[in-house]
Amino acid sequence: MPVAIEVLLVEDNPLDALTHQAEIRKAYRNARIETVERLADALHHLERHPVDIVFADLGLPDSQGLGTIEALVDGAGNTPVVALTGRDPDEEQQQRAIDMGAQDFLYKQMTLADVYRNCISNAIRRKRLEQETLQSALTDPLTGVLNRRALMDALDRALRRADSTTDVVLAFCDVDNVKRINDTYGHSVGDDALQLVAREIQDGVPGAAVGRLGGDEFAMVIRDLDEHDALAAIRELCVRGCGLKRLGPHGIEMSASWGVVVGDGDSDAQAMLTEVDRAVHRAKQQGGTVVVYDETMRRDDLLAEQQIGQLRSQIRLGLSEFELHFQEVVDTGTRHPVAYEGLLRWNHPHRGLLPAGAFIGQLQQSNLVPDIDHWVVRQAAGLLEAVPGRLHVNVSPVTLREPEQYLHLMRELAEVHDVAGRLVLEVTEDTLIEHADAGVRALLELQEMGFAIAIDDFGTGYSSFAYLEQLPVDWLKLDGQFLRQGSYSLIEGMAHIGRTLRIPIIVEGVETQEQHDWLAAGAIECGQGYFYHRPAREPWQRSSRTIPAAIPASRQRPDRHVRDHGVV
Repeated sequence: MPVAIEVLLVEDNPLDALTHQAEIRKAYRNARIETVERLADALHHLERHPVDIVFADLGLPDSQGLGTIEALVDGAGNTPVVALTGRDPDEEQQQRAIDMGAQDFLYKQMTLADVYRNCISNAIRRKRLEQETLQSALTDPLTGVLNRRALMDALDRALRRADSTTDVVLAFCDVDNVKRINDTYGHSVGDDALQLVAREIQDGVPGAAVGRLGGDEFAMVIRDLDEHDALAAIRELCVRGCGLKRLGPHGIEMSASWGVVVGDGDSDAQAMLTEVDRAVHRAKQQGGTVVVYDETMRRDDLLAEQQIGQLRSQIRLGLSEFELHFQEVVDTGTRHPVAYEGLLRWNHPHRGLLPAGAFIGQLQQSNLVPDIDHWVVRQAAGLLEAVPGRLHVNVSPVTLREPEQYLHLMRELAEVHDVAGRLVLEVTEDTLIEHADAGVRALLELQEMGFAIAIDDFGTGYSSFAYLEQLPVDWLKLDGQFLRQGSYSLIEGMAHIGRTLRIPIIVEGVETQEQHDWLAAGAIECGQGYFYHRPAREPWQRSSRTIPAAIPASRQRPDRHVRDHGVV
């Protein structure tokens, strides 16, 4: 049975078209030939009817030259395209056509049946081999979906074909806990989990271009659905992807976070990728959901980028707009301040006085945290002679991860200032666990220089009391959430362990008389919070105090146990 060949002939000259049709049918008797005269009609036909090969004249009413080939190669997908010309083509033109993706270049006066027969069979075979090679180069070997490069190409093509009213949806999926699956069940089960996710995404949105960006990250480009339908499909995928999955003999809980950005023909692919990454980051912070990147987020991120630029400028200018405000740490028995914690403030020229929470994220993103830590401790050390009591300052885990420059600075400060336990460096408990090697060595060295160490927000992280005897700890600061939640028994328990280990306790978040009275009656060494005073520039300069009267003397307090560097 002769082979049936589907041919699309793009030719505006009726006589040439009849000649091509006759010679093609001599070569393939069962050939079915569709002839159109314009490039636009050819692209429209290719969108709706698959063919085996395209022959295209380079001189069309709506397209001239090799631009015709470029457009057809892009529109034909896996279908081979052959260029036709009435002029004898030069070698450079032929090579450019091939570089654009054409499979062959035919001179019209030479298009006899044998030429067509060889051209068609060779073009189809070459295109198949080309596609197999391309498929191997553009496919993720584990899951069979597109790799990162191919997915970005798909996004570029979708945006080029779209106009200002066409939705192009980019969705980013971050699979949760793949590392835990690998560590618990082995990498083969982790691979099974990723393959399952890839299949579910492909099945969830047929026709979408699905790719694996790397590790546990997938993405897809959706062109054929409007924004509403695309989001509904993505939310369904998010719900379906959560829960118990059967992977071989194992039942494993899985979930994923999704970020989505909607673009159109005016959008930029790289900008969309940046925005969808920000959206999935927000989704992970919310505990695994779908977050659509919108104009509000875009404005917030633009403000953050501007703020990062301003922060970099401030670093260069010596942080002239920054200030340290201090909050008192109060002896709960005498109600007198015994220490002051330095809190960073930015006196922004347009936004007013900003607390650290308003810009700490940008500091972390821009890797400026160590510069700030250096500035803060210099400022605090310079105030030691004027302050009656201890000064507490925070040290970031980023600074302790590579502490060489910080240690060098602290040696200089210890030589100039009498720190002697009066300058207390506060670190979170997670810092000591996650950066145990470099961080603990640095803290031990800082203790030897005379600096005291406090564990900040104790009780909110690992809360392992076992490490308190092994690590350099002079003070424990209990997070204010314990008071807010009324978790007094937990405070009592941690205070008891602190006294046993001879580590005094500071409870943060004291906001009411009742909370203060309870701390004082329970022999908690120190309290800190708005009940006593809000942060101020130099609170030790106050001429009068507003702390309430002392509690009755009948309330007994056991003796305190204070370590060498923690003199109250």
